[in-house]
Amino acid sequence: PMDFLTDTIRELSDAQRAALTLVFLYRSRLPRDTLNSNQKSLVAEKYGVSIIALGDALEQMNGSFLSIRNESSGSIWAFKHPTIADALSAILMQRPVLVELYVRGTKIETLLANAVCEGAEAVRDAVVIPASIDELLVSRLIETPDEPNLNRSLFGFLCERASESVLRSVISLDKDLLYRRCTN
Repeated sequence: PMDFLTDTIRELSDAQRAALTLVFLYRSRLPRDTLNSNQKSLVAEKYGVSIIALGDALEQMNGSFLSIRNESSGSIWAFKHPTIADALSAILMQRPVLVELYVRGTKIETLLANAVCEGAEAVRDAVVIPASIDELLVSRLIETPDEPNLNRSLFGFLCERASESVLRSVISLDKDLLYRRCTN
């Protein structure tokens, strides 16, 4: 059950939660040979842990929360089960200091359904995306695949949950977005 999983993740050490979050940012495809990256530094900073502790935590959780998978491009760290990403998403969206990590790693469907921009009309229980990370949000919105159901969610977000500056940025960066089709 999701509540049990989120409670279990909350009980982990900061380094272990940071390691899971790093895998989350790579959407469960963290290359094992990623020695140092901006993402790794960002996660370590947000959780107040060293990069070495973060790397050690990845190894500690191999076989429990994480697994190593071999792919044609090399070995990757992946979640042992996809629900771990959902539980992490739920945890990150509840902590304002970690909202940037939530925006970076959560599924676009989840972001469109559960977020609202600072400055837009308030939505009950929605994750408020601060204006300071509008550029990141815009880049995620532009990545939304051109699929009818997702387009409907994207248009709804832009119409009802986006700030004016986010809306203007998305449209200026992807003028073809307005020509997408959506479901009725």
